[in-house]
Amino acid sequence: MSKLTKKTQLTTGGPVFVYVDESVDKIIRLTPMDLDDSDADSWELEARGRTFKPPRKTTYSPYTAGFKSMIYLVWGLSSFCRRHTPRLHQH
Repeated sequence: MSKLTKKTQLTTGGPVFVYVDESVDKIIRLTPMDLDDSDADSWELEARGRTFKPPRKTTYSPYTAGFKSMIYLVWGLSSFCRRHTPRLHQH
């Protein structure tokens, strides 16, 4: 049976929980962070006799949601990391 570990990743695209299968060392799932009672309280707004509060989970951007596929891409980030500088003729 595989062992699933829940890890935290805090990116600029938003905080997420990362579930990793330890037996094959592979990312299984990315989910938004759910906040529980031990976390700080969210804001509350009272207007017209109603109370408004945000949901107790975080959001993340679309590029964070697709980041798992970027990790396991065959050619990876190497093509983006190369520095292409033009060669200047020296006289």
